Amino acid sequence: MNLFFQVNSNLYFKSISALSNRLLKSILILTLLSGCGTEENSNLPDEIRLGFMPDFTHAQAFVGVEKKHYALNLKGVKISPKAYLTGATIMRDVVGGDLDFAFVDPVSAIVNFARRRDNAFKIVAGVSSGGILFVAHRSIPPGLISKFYGNSVAVPEINGTQYVSFRNFLLSKLSGNSDRIGSINITPLDRNELMNSFISGVIAGAWYPEPWASKLIMEGKGYAYTNESSLWTKS
Repeated sequence: MNLFFQVNSNLYFKSISALSNRLLKSILILTLLSGCGTEENSNLPDEIRLGFMPDFTHAQAFVGVEKKHYALNLKGVKISPKAYLTGATIMRDVVGGDLDFAFVDPVSAIVNFARRRDNAFKIVAGVSSGGILFVAHRSIPPGLISKFYGNSVAVPEINGTQYVSFRNFLLSKLSGNSDRIGSINITPLDRNELMNSFISGVIAGAWYPEPWASKLIMEGKGYAYTNESSLWTKS
């Protein structure tokens, strides 16, 4: 169960989940809420706007909404959830003041945090680790990365965490050979286009979070070429 609690006039979110010491697969963003008062005389806002993506790495968000954990722990506060397809659009609304809390991928969070100098938001905690697969067509032999040359691999968005992870994977497998890496087209695809593109052969693989990765295996007849969590050093 996830709980909200208030500390020093800011509303914080406590997540009961295992945290990876190497790579936090999703980061909870806290927008500083105005009008919260002081610690002695604090007032909760009438509404909290919560952003997240429809992926298992953001399960705390939609489970918390569905099971009413947030509402039970924030009595009298309206919880307004909103699903997004990319971390970039989440951060746009966080920075723009249209979200109070959000679950978002680490690259989107860190890049925007580094760009800001006005304390517009705080990174509070990591909330999940793992849950990303590199799924390939059965026509691609396991371990033979060269079979992806001239083909497309889907990621949720360019310059997001999955994009960076896949690029890093290619750098390690292809010894930094930029020509070979460039021969693999990294294509941003949203969840609605993913399955049809995979089945039709428009893409040869996808570096994608669950449950979409497993759907490509079960319904698209692909296989797990790599489980991303196996790439990070265990601690």
